[in-house]
Formats: sequence, C-alpha cells, structure tokens
Amino acid sequence: MAAAYESPAVQELATAVHDVLPVRAVDTDDLLELVAIHDPDVELVALMRTLPADVAGFAGALLEQRIRLEETLDVPCDRAVAELDRRIGSPCRGLPGRAAWLDDVGALVEVFAELFGAPRVGLRVMTLSGPMCPRFHVDRIPVRLLTTYAGPGTEWLCDRDVTRERLGPGAAGKPDESSGLLRPGARIRRLPAGAVALFKGSAWDTGQLGGVVHRSPHAVGGRLLVSMDPLAA
Repeated sequence: MAAAYESPAVQELATAVHDVLPVRAVDTDDLLELVAIHDPDVELVALMRTLPADVAGFAGALLEQRIRLEETLDVPCDRAVAELDRRIGSPCRGLPGRAAWLDDVGALVEVFAELFGAPRVGLRVMTLSGPMCPRFHVDRIPVRLLTTYAGPGTEWLCDRDVTRERLGPGAAGKPDESSGLLRPGARIRRLPAGAVALFKGSAWDTGQLGGVVHRSPHAVGGRLLVSMDPLAA
C-alpha cells in the first residue's frame, strides 16, 4: 500500500504527518494506488514516476524552441489523443518523441476515465512561461488531474498549513505569504516534473475536505502542463 508523505525519492512532499492530520496526501510509485483518491480521508494522490527519455525529450524541446501550445478539448475519452494530435499541428510534428508523448497522454486519459467512470474528458495542454494561477486557491470541481511534463510542478499546501478563510477575497489583496493564509511553520510543497497528481476540489461528492489548496509554481522557467477534468456524456 502507498504511504502518506513517505517517498524518500521526492523531497517536495512532506514527511509523515498523517497521524496528526484529519486528511491525507498519498504518494506512490504504483499506478493502481491512484484509486486511493476515492478514500474519504484522502485529498491528493501523487504517482511518482520518471518520464521515459523520449517523452521528456519532446517536452523539453517544446520549451527550448518556445513552441506555444494552448489547447482546450472537450472530447470523448477514446478520441482524446487523435484530437490532440490534430490540434497541436505542424510546429510539433517533426519533434522527436511526439508519438511517445501522445501515447503517454493517452494512457493517462484511459486511467482517468476508468477511475471516475467519465465518458468525456476536459483536456488542457499548455506551455507556460509564468504562473497561470499565481494565487493559492481551490478548484470548484470534483477532481482534477495535473501533470507537468517539463519544468517546475504545481505547488500545494497540506490542510494543517492553511487558514482557508484567507483564500480569495479573505486575503484582502495581500500576497499569499503575508495574508495570513499560511499558518506558522507552513511548508509549500511542489510536485516534481513527471508526477501525476489527482487533486480533489471543493465539489467532490462528499464535500468533507474542502479541496486541495494549490497554485502555479513561482519558480523561474517554462513548463509543459497537462490537466484533465471528468465530464459527463
């Protein structure tokens, strides 16, 4: 079974604190453990993995060549890869590793659809040069998959580190670090490139956890981000 905050290979995740937290984040290197997102006390599951060289090479080449991708798809899961292949177009067509990257995205769509019984997926693929969502927030959706193929990964906070009343308007316009959002001793975690993370949002069906507080990374550098939302037919 996967352990909460115990992966020795990933220092971005917290050390074991599940004995004092009412909710848990789980990290694992076992694809099957993504099903833990359905546990009522789990708010985040992160699959730690090393990207194949051809997949990582394609993602890195997109950033090095400053190829801009900003694709948003609402498609049946079984047609997601074909549509994405069509949409990313000629600028990417000659890059080594393109087919391997598409295969990887397709495998994640398949797993995502199976986990949540989703006939359709809201798929976003973006190359970014700065924070898309610079403030800590909670997504008003049931669940979202986030994975960064190149560049710094998503930053997030465990529940004990957050004063939720300081989210959004409660921050009174102050930066996250000075608004009172972060409790004393709070640690901002960052997912590594390649990790596949499932974040519960505020609309998760039990409504017990409030959703994972997260933001785009404030680190310097570009990134290739893929996100998935489950959609009804």
